[in-house]
Amino acid sequence: MKWKRFATVMALAVAALVVSVGQADAAYTYSTALTITGVTGPGSGGTITNTVGVGATYLSPSGTAVGLQDILTPGTFLPTTPLSANLGNVGVATTSAAPDTFTVNYTDVVTLINPAPGGSSLSVTISGSMIFAGIQAVGGAFGGRVDNQYNPPFTGGPVIIGPNTFSLNIGTGALDDFFGPPTIGSTLGTTPSGSIGGVFTPAAVPEPSSVAMLGLGLLGIGGLSLRRRLRNV
Repeated sequence: MKWKRFATVMALAVAALVVSVGQADAAYTYSTALTITGVTGPGSGGTITNTVGVGATYLSPSGTAVGLQDILTPGTFLPTTPLSANLGNVGVATTSAAPDTFTVNYTDVVTLINPAPGGSSLSVTISGSMIFAGIQAVGGAFGGRVDNQYNPPFTGGPVIIGPNTFSLNIGTGALDDFFGPPTIGSTLGTTPSGSIGGVFTPAAVPEPSSVAMLGLGLLGIGGLSLRRRLRNV
């Protein structure tokens, strides 16, 4: 009876291991929440608008509009594969006849979402400065330059969600790391043309077959140990 009870317990343990790794291989997703924390430089003093679930905008006194758009429905990724992630969209539009220059400081809360039902989700907050130099519209043509620079720390995490561990890499602090400059236009539009990004790096997890083999090995070792104990009784 002891042997049968032991075998049942070990079989359930192996099954639990396989199920947990199956959850580890499930697809993860994420969301972002951008907030403009302040604007500095000659073109500052305009209007900042932060909208939960949408993103943030800044309108300069000279008529330059900046839109930072949250990523609400990104593609999914597996915990065994690094993901180059889009952490926010960027749009710029201007009616300024004179060169408009300012710096927008922002934060972005990146939330990793656990695919397991009822699983907890954890967040990493990154920050940076977006530099707008010489933004203007003259004779129907647009000019200027947009750069982005992340603030340290440049690695977010590690964060643990369920059985997996993740970190978020946003570069080295060099100008324009993981940044796609936006095209300057006359209107912000519904889909900004620029983006800020980073790389999710997951810790390696064992394959389900490896875990099953490990569990079966433990079951065999445990069985031999119990049989020897019973012989000696």
